[in-house]
Amino acid sequence: MEKETKLVRGLNLFDATTLVIGSMIGSGIFIVPSLMAGYIPSPGLILLLWVIGGVLTICGALSYAELAAAMPKAGGPYIYLKEIYSPLMGFLCGWTIFLVIQSGIIAAVAVAFAKYTGVFIPWISEGTVLLSLPHFTLNSAQLIGILSIWILTIINIYGLKAGAFVQNLFTVLKVACVLLLVFCSFLFFREGGLNHFSPLFSLKLAEQGAAIGLFGAIAVSMSKALFAYDPWYNVTYVAEEVENPQRNLPLSLFLGALATMAVYITATVAYMYVVPINLMSGIPDNRIAADVAKTIFGNPGLSFIAAAVMISTFGCNNGLILGGARILYATARDGFF
Repeated sequence: MEKETKLVRGLNLFDATTLVIGSMIGSGIFIVPSLMAGYIPSPGLILLLWVIGGVLTICGALSYAELAAAMPKAGGPYIYLKEIYSPLMGFLCGWTIFLVIQSGIIAAVAVAFAKYTGVFIPWISEGTVLLSLPHFTLNSAQLIGILSIWILTIINIYGLKAGAFVQNLFTVLKVACVLLLVFCSFLFFREGGLNHFSPLFSLKLAEQGAAIGLFGAIAVSMSKALFAYDPWYNVTYVAEEVENPQRNLPLSLFLGALATMAVYITATVAYMYVVPINLMSGIPDNRIAADVAKTIFGNPGLSFIAAAVMISTFGCNNGLILGGARILYATARDGFF
């Protein structure tokens, strides 16, 4: 008789929480505040949108937490849709995640990792074409992105503990990098400072916002914030491997979303403390974190941010790969994959 393969409950509360935080914090917080300022150059409104986005995320997380606690199985939304609606809904969810959602996010984050690696190794660039065929090109940035996915996949093939260790390490490092930038912004920057927050609330729109009106500008800015909060639900994919899931799943979702909201708000406040709100949207490529770091540390600050984004995106992809594999496991267990 063939021995049944089972998953092991090897993730404690800290592991589950770092998976939530690490999956959410990627490259968004390093650019999104600048994008938001391009629509609504109002410090108070932007911070309010971060708060509203965080509250919505926490509400979604708590709703998911109830489902995860009731059905603590590998697969997250695949399981919920299959059990609540029909196996067809679960089937469509599993294959969509495989073909588009999780694969696309992983690819995008991997390219972001490669682009910032190019700060240290100029050869790694989208302009360095390695292979050119009809309807297909491969550049060095894409190659490094692919290699990073392979490396993380191999690490996770070694087992849950290996993947969880990488997740814990890179989540702690990325949060430390952001908080270090925040601390240094308030410690070393003296020009402007609190004057950059006056007026705190203003309904004046930037050029992009004026083209679509106040409601449209707020809606687009909110979409940028919600993008940065995604994908908080990644831990539900590994629900079958979380210790005491009825307690730890809801707690990890709540604590992870709350901690991420705190990091995003403090980072945005620090950015505004250093860069006037009316100048934030004009920063090249919206790299607000890099501009702040350069203002404080000079050119070494750019290297610091590049390293921080590399750490952040590498850790983010580890969480996406760790969690995404469980969706495929769950669909395969039911004979759909």
